[in-house]
Order: sequence, then C-alpha cells, then structure tokens
Amino acid sequence: MTGLKTLVGMPATTHKQKEVRAFGIKTMGHMVEATGEPCKADANDIFLSLVNLMPTLEFDDPAIIIIKETSPAFAYCLKESFGPYLPGIMQSLLADAAKHVDVSLTDAEAGAPTENEAGQVSLNFAIRGLGTKTLAINTSELENKIKAV
Repeated sequence: MTGLKTLVGMPATTHKQKEVRAFGIKTMGHMVEATGEPCKADANDIFLSLVNLMPTLEFDDPAIIIIKETSPAFAYCLKESFGPYLPGIMQSLLADAAKHVDVSLTDAEAGAPTENEAGQVSLNFAIRGLGTKTLAINTSELENKIKAV
C-alpha cells in the first residue's frame, strides 16, 4: 500500500502518467474493499490525500472519475469516519449531475479533418440528401455526468 500512496502523490504531466495514477487509485479502492477493517488507518490517510488531490486535477484527468468510483469502497471501510469527506464528494457528484453535455451537429467539409478540444470526440458521416455532417460530443463531461447519476 505504501508504493500506491507514493504513486498518488507524484505529479502526473502526461496522459499516460495520469492513467497510471488513476489505475493506482482504482487498485487502492479494490484493496480497501477486500481487506476492510484491518487497513482502516491507511484508508483514512489515502482518502484524505485523494480528497486533497481532487481540486488540483484538470477536468479531463481520469483520476477524478476513479476517485468518485472508489468512494463507496472507502466509505464501507471507514464507516462513520467517512462522514467528514461526504460533503466534498456529494458536492462534486451533484455538480457533475447538473453539467450540460456539449453535443453539436454541424455541416462538415467532406474529408476535412476535424480539430477536437480536450475531452471532445467528433465523427464525420454522410447523410444522403443532407451532405456530410460532424457530430461532436464532449465525452469527458458525458462520462462524469453518467458516473454521477
């Protein structure tokens, strides 16, 4: 568990590093869920560091979703000790549930590449009689909203 604690505290600058950190957090959630009461002290320290890490993360960092996904495992282990963390987690979940997901359908030039913003995916397709269209969805916001609900 010590190595995973260190992994969470390390700065992640590339997308790959952010994914590794997110998978480390997910692993900690599984370990806390599997061991339960014996690692309560470690679980409290880890979740405190995760709650402190959340505000520093970029909106498209995969760790944000993983922290929210592992919260129930930490809550199960910490029981009443989880209470102080609940307002921050609930506030974040409610904010995600209220987010507007950007979806747009626009005319596109056939064969022209589309530039996407961070966290956005677009798809060009042809509709008979209407021409080529681009469907763009902000997948980061959509994923956060789905996980919150």
